[in-house]
Amino acid sequence: MLTLTGPDGKSVTDVFGTAVAPITTGATGVYLFQNLPPLPAGKHYTVTVTPPAGYTPTLANVGTNRAVDSSTGSEASGDLTTNGAQDLTLDFGFVKGAVSVGDYVWFDTNRNGLQDSGEPGIPGVTLTLTGPGGTAVTDQSGKTVAPTTTDASGKYLFANLPVLPAGQHYTVTVTPPAGYVSTTPNAGTDRAERLGRRARRCPLTSSPTAPKDLTLDFGFVKGAVSVGDFVWLDTNRKRHPGLRRAGHPGSHSDPHRSDWRSCHRSVRRHGGTHHHGRCGQVRLLEPADAARRAALHGHVTAPDGYLATTPGVGTKPCRRLVDRARRHRPTWSTTATRT
Repeated sequence: MLTLTGPDGKSVTDVFGTAVAPITTGATGVYLFQNLPPLPAGKHYTVTVTPPAGYTPTLANVGTNRAVDSSTGSEASGDLTTNGAQDLTLDFGFVKGAVSVGDYVWFDTNRNGLQDSGEPGIPGVTLTLTGPGGTAVTDQSGKTVAPTTTDASGKYLFANLPVLPAGQHYTVTVTPPAGYVSTTPNAGTDRAERLGRRARRCPLTSSPTAPKDLTLDFGFVKGAVSVGDFVWLDTNRKRHPGLRRAGHPGSHSDPHRSDWRSCHRSVRRHGGTHHHGRCGQVRLLEPADAARRAALHGHVTAPDGYLATTPGVGTKPCRRLVDRARRHRPTWSTTATRT
């Protein structure tokens, strides 16, 4: 829509005595205010344009040819002092409004959910953009917006996106990098420094003050595991009557070995026996493979006056330590019987 005003900024009456109303461009973008009274030299008409929805003004006054450059917002005519005079250089160019979303994935070294000084970005992290309703997004050049990855400093950006109507949003979803888990979400009050949910949304309208949202940041911490968790006194000794006191003839103890196979070989080498737990030795629960076994290799020193009871006895989780450990993370433990 375009509006015409006179030299005093007021509405204009044409030569037929009719008030000149605002007009709209035709199918080809052409407009024309006609039958206007001539003006004295130095006086001018002014045309003001209302930007169409989804568009923003292009660069104004580029070059020296007024007939092909663009005005922004409003433009005054030249002198129109004689009958039939005209000024057809009051043109207005627009571009499709474009917005951007981003922009950071970082390693939250202190696990507080905030971007603190010195905390590095994580490169190579994949992020996916979807539009309202989870649909794929087409940018201003007509290309489908593909997933992107963070650069060497952890930055990412989805740019040249169409402006959305008020109340609609873009959503960014991050694929957690290998070995990391999300840090504490929504810590603090500064959206630009805190972590959002795995899927973050942002409203982006055609407002010139909000053409981008660079607060869609994602923090991660290194994954952590635990091993444990119980040593107990097996008071009834019902399932292992052959247990004897430490140092009893026929038993053997090697407190520097933690692998049950090593214990077995050591017992045989010393002429002892490995029947019903007489090896006075901690048994390490074996992880699923050699690498994990090496990583989790541990040693439990039996308390004074105690020997390890028979491992793997029974079927109930609360009584059978091996079953209990295997259902959880790789772990090791011992049971003990008082001598």
